[in-house]
Amino acid sequence: MRRIQRDSSFDELIKHLSSGDNPLFKEIWRLLLFASALGYHQGEKKAIAKSDSGKAMPESYFSNCPAWPGFLYLMGICETESADVLKANEESQELLISAFEQYATHGLDAIQEAANRFDDPLDAILDLIMANGGTQTTETKTIDYGDLLKV
Repeated sequence: MRRIQRDSSFDELIKHLSSGDNPLFKEIWRLLLFASALGYHQGEKKAIAKSDSGKAMPESYFSNCPAWPGFLYLMGICETESADVLKANEESQELLISAFEQYATHGLDAIQEAANRFDDPLDAILDLIMANGGTQTTETKTIDYGDLLKV
């Protein structure tokens, strides 16, 4: 599998969120995984405008995350509405990594916008989580308990 690229225009943001005494994300791969999930949740992809091949990460960086392969495959299946992305060929692998990178780029863009609105990066991330966590609606069911009260 090819190395995973990231948009170098977010280098300062990535450094800010993943380094220092108390980083929000201990490793860059964790930030990219969060950003990709955010991009996917928002249904938006963004092409990488500028990349630095020296900063591309091998997939092995994600090996500390047992959910990584499943996340990647599930995102690919949802994206293509086909299980063909599960095939072990170069075309499928390219599609999976490209989708991950593009969702992550959009997610990093959204994180950057939130970071510009807040002084504390934790507040920015929490705002994104809160703003994106309540978008799904569920059907409520009314239950009549009147029969249970009759003696």
